[in-house]
Amino acid sequence: MNIVARQLLRAIRGSRSQIAFCRKLGYRSNVCSEWETGRRYPRAGELFRAASVGGVDVAAALAHFHPPSLAAWQSGGVCGWLQALKGGASQLDLAEQTGLSRHQIGRWLRGDAQPRVPDLLRLVDGCTGRMPDLVGALVSIEQVPAVRERAAAQKEAGRLLHEFPWSPAVLTLLGTSDGASTEALEERLGLPTGTLRATVEAMVRAGLLKEHRGRVRPAQHLTSTARGTDEDRHRAREHWTRVALQRLGQGETDDVVGYNVLCVSRADMQRIRQRYRAFFREVRSMVAASHPTQTAGLLLVHLVEWGSVAD
Repeated sequence: MNIVARQLLRAIRGSRSQIAFCRKLGYRSNVCSEWETGRRYPRAGELFRAASVGGVDVAAALAHFHPPSLAAWQSGGVCGWLQALKGGASQLDLAEQTGLSRHQIGRWLRGDAQPRVPDLLRLVDGCTGRMPDLVGALVSIEQVPAVRERAAAQKEAGRLLHEFPWSPAVLTLLGTSDGASTEALEERLGLPTGTLRATVEAMVRAGLLKEHRGRVRPAQHLTSTARGTDEDRHRAREHWTRVALQRLGQGETDDVVGYNVLCVSRADMQRIRQRYRAFFREVRSMVAASHPTQTAGLLLVHLVEWGSVAD
């Protein structure tokens, strides 16, 4: 992450000279030289201040990166933002995932201190698995060569999520093993032979999977985010709803299925919606920080509001 940090700080400076940017930041010495050579690094708050001075709309960048955490940023600054990214992940899990000290992470989450830029990037990656997306929200990803390849792979994975809806299941299942045949993946997912062949071939061509002697494995660890159109997202939701319905029809005994037909005040319905969103964010954070990856699954939650017969 040190190289990523140096390149990010250089990209934030832009076309200005180091001396000119230091003066704009209020420094008398050439701290930009120290930042960009890795002799020292600014803390998170100073990174975002430098980005703002450099012309970046930081709030808009953070909203693009992780919309649910924007309110926490606006009310609690770096500390609140990190807490929102963390969600339900434990400090111990994050420490194991990132190689950072659990006590360090605790101090940053309490607001006793702020992480320096390389550690901030490690923590963001541990919480979300999407550090390149944060970098790309602040500067052009082309200006940070150290993450360009990974960012391109994540973008391609996001595209395939819509074109080949089984692709996230393939990546997820392969994350639990040292590789598997297409037939083994189909068997585990309960699919007819040949169902995944086009999906796997497309993922190999895109560089997301490597194939050797009939077995495929992920080319690299990545977390993709589907940012497609409303129609793309609707098709993906339909696909995974059908998967869940098929398993329900097969009477899968290990699945956890429940429902609750309810009647509540409008205020409480809004609270339920908020709890759902918070729960979903916590699960995403827990998934990003979980290690080792040993089992895979599908989580599907659907809240329907009928309104009132008096409406």
